[in-house]
Amino acid sequence: MVNYEETFNEPMSESSVKKKVEIAAESAINDCGGIYPPGKEELIKRVVTQLEIDKSITYGETSVLADSEADHQEWLTEEYIQSMKWPRWQMFRKYLRSQGAILAQLRELSKSTTEILRNMENPNRPAPWDNRGLVVGNIQAGKTTNYIGVLAKAVDAGYKVIIVLAGTTNDLRSQTQKRIDEGLLGYDSLKRSAPVKNSTKHGRTINTATNSGLDGDYGKGSFGVNFRLDGEDAVLYVVKKNVSILRNIYLDLQNNVDIHGKISAPLVMIDDEADNASVNGKQQAYDLSTGKRVSEEEVDPAKVNMYIRAILSCFSRSSYIAYTATPYANIFIMPSNEDEKNKKVFDEKLNREVFVGEDLFPRNFIVQLSPGSNYFGPEQVFGLGEGGVELPVLVRTSQFEDEDTILKTSGKTRKWIGTEMPESMKYAISCFILSVAGKRFRRIRNKHNTMLIHVDRLTKVQAEITKWVTDYVDEIKDIFTIETRSQQIKFLTSLKTVWDAEYVPKFETIHKMTEDNSLSKIEWGNIEPLIPNVIHDIVCLEINSARGKKGFEYDKYPDGRTIIAIGGDKLARGLTLEGLTISYFLRHSRMYDSLLQMGRWFGYRAGYIDLSRIFASSTLINNYREIAKANSDLAEQFRELASLQPARTPKDFGLMVMSDATSQLMVTALNKSRNTVKRVLTFSGKPSAVTYLTDKKNKNESNLNIIRNFLGQLGQYQKKGSTFIWKGVPAETIISEFLDKKFYTDLHNSIYTDESLIKYIEKMNKSNEIVNWTVALFQGEETDGNLFHLIDGIDMRLSVRSVYLGDGYYELNQRRLPSGADEAIDLDDTQYEEALSITNEERKRIGKGATKNPSPSSIRRVRPSTNGLLMLYILKIKRKDTDEGIEGIFPSFMISFSNSSQPTEDTVIEYQLNSVAERAFREKFE
Repeated sequence: MVNYEETFNEPMSESSVKKKVEIAAESAINDCGGIYPPGKEELIKRVVTQLEIDKSITYGETSVLADSEADHQEWLTEEYIQSMKWPRWQMFRKYLRSQGAILAQLRELSKSTTEILRNMENPNRPAPWDNRGLVVGNIQAGKTTNYIGVLAKAVDAGYKVIIVLAGTTNDLRSQTQKRIDEGLLGYDSLKRSAPVKNSTKHGRTINTATNSGLDGDYGKGSFGVNFRLDGEDAVLYVVKKNVSILRNIYLDLQNNVDIHGKISAPLVMIDDEADNASVNGKQQAYDLSTGKRVSEEEVDPAKVNMYIRAILSCFSRSSYIAYTATPYANIFIMPSNEDEKNKKVFDEKLNREVFVGEDLFPRNFIVQLSPGSNYFGPEQVFGLGEGGVELPVLVRTSQFEDEDTILKTSGKTRKWIGTEMPESMKYAISCFILSVAGKRFRRIRNKHNTMLIHVDRLTKVQAEITKWVTDYVDEIKDIFTIETRSQQIKFLTSLKTVWDAEYVPKFETIHKMTEDNSLSKIEWGNIEPLIPNVIHDIVCLEINSARGKKGFEYDKYPDGRTIIAIGGDKLARGLTLEGLTISYFLRHSRMYDSLLQMGRWFGYRAGYIDLSRIFASSTLINNYREIAKANSDLAEQFRELASLQPARTPKDFGLMVMSDATSQLMVTALNKSRNTVKRVLTFSGKPSAVTYLTDKKNKNESNLNIIRNFLGQLGQYQKKGSTFIWKGVPAETIISEFLDKKFYTDLHNSIYTDESLIKYIEKMNKSNEIVNWTVALFQGEETDGNLFHLIDGIDMRLSVRSVYLGDGYYELNQRRLPSGADEAIDLDDTQYEEALSITNEERKRIGKGATKNPSPSSIRRVRPSTNGLLMLYILKIKRKDTDEGIEGIFPSFMISFSNSSQPTEDTVIEYQLNSVAERAFREKFE
């Protein structure tokens, strides 16, 4: 099908597809000795269904921010592309096809890699040039595949030296080299470690200075006499971000410089997980497996950053491309001035200065990749998309036991309470057995099955959990080897109870939400016979750096492996867990980018999303939702900047993120002094909502009186649907009669006080922005109970919201106050349709279907910059977990700020935090 559609640029007819499948099915069954119990028609049905699913998968467009004034020359014209044969790229493409890549995926990969190559420099352009870029993708969404594609095209175009910085662990580096072996080299670097002359049909020969073994990293002198940088062959390094290794590469490269101190061969450097270790900044150095402090020399990010820059400075022609899913640190790097470009750093070990040059800010371009429509990501899991409904794959461990009964923390020490495995962990293992059985029944392409257990970074804790899990799994295995049939039936009955409670009632919801037609319904009778073999195949592995511990070794088991992996940091970033279905995760972290990276469950789960589960504490789920919202907002900002005319640059993106008021994760301290901290923020195009409600009755009564007094001064209202509307309210009234009245908000809402809101409004008013306001008082649904008397002339239905219980506060479910398209209440019909059109154009661009409601960001874009919207809510609340009502009346509000027409820097305000407020900020958000 792929060959046909590419040759004729049109889809194969349905009848032709079925005929091809029938022939292939007949051949496949004959190859199996004519035995296929489900029958030929069932096989044909499954294959045709899978082909239809593959064809329904779509990809969004790649977004680009580029600096047109940077030192870059356009070179990758359509004529140039058509004139090239691209042998390495064609080899990689053929490999992906052999691994089951669908046509839509190959097309998207071709487009995005060409776009990245276009923003890199022509390797044949005369020196000097130095190109810096950043590629932002999603967690587990194909970033490695993308950069291998970029490297294949870069080698075809003429790049001679390839350096891939592949994480900070041996496992991750080895995994990356294996994938590069398969996709780029075309040979096994471990078995054929000596330089190998590839077939000429793959173009330029690539020699590798490293191999895929766990100890195959670069050592001093590894370069060897057979590796030349001035010939036609290319040279590949796949290395860890380790100071000694990077220094060795630097020293060997220094032996190859010309009389000008440079190497003329064009370099492309890929920095994988570029927000980790590459960014210049001091950190406490620990061994990730033992938790003990180690030599600063080996893992100090400042020195890693130094030698990445030093290696780049060895070349007169270089392209540096950072890849990450959490790019905060990268876009916070300060663009270098002239002094920084000439920077030298003294290395104590070498006892001399090393020229490092400018920092790694992506000054030339930033590219954002879009995942396929079948990507299983934060939007789906945490309900960040339309309707705000989370995918029912989250299981809160608090359903089984108090979280303090699992792990108790006292200062820097941790200890386990009790000697038995938590019930939530036993339940998760039962889910793993059922999920594997379900995958086997559906004959999912990915034959591997993995469960992740990540509770703590300390290996002593991991060892204890491994013993628990191993003993428990052995007990289950004994049931089917030495116990009686009655014991087996008893255990199978307990599994059926889990199946009926966890999988049966959620199937239809997940099927509808994901629109994944490969999720065929599974009956208990389909999987019960498979369970004994599943249990027999389970292997428990402790994955860490302790002596003698092996890795996953998926490649040694072509028929598939069924693993329960217990670990910490080695499971936290970059490493792919094949066929991951069940994640049991209790690890806490204040570093939100690290926390998101630990979520290895994101990715492509075609055919078994409904069999996947994520076990975590309520606190962790809330933290994940917050960082997922921040990342989603970051992506939305990027797409908006990329679509503006005139186009914005990478510098603009850094400023936009740094000054975003709605996500505390994106605000950084610009200047610190002993007693105060100066911070900057903007509310342009953002909401500011009270989503944490106080449980203090007197504070809620005070807030209610503020709303009553405020509305009493606004005069006659209008009605739009069920909503009370006051139009033409001056900004001065919003400030003096509402914000100045000190509406009480819990500290958890953020550190952005009414003073900062007032300061922003006053600043914008000087440019005649947000001077004209609409005040909207929203009611609940018709079914929401009796009327509540607010003020004379207004008896209203209270809005109902679900909450999670906190210590002294209630957190709104999804931290979302508005309902539906509430923010569009002040738009006229023309503006509403414009916002909806923008929304659907954007959804189409990122590979999503049309919607009937405009997105909040599009609403703020079409609202005139002269207008502001204050949204008032009087709530009654109920617990999310039990649906139990909570006594009291809970006032809340949200301000929807229009997009400013001013340049970004003109929308920024500064404010001061005292040491108490700054400490609270750092404890909560850093």
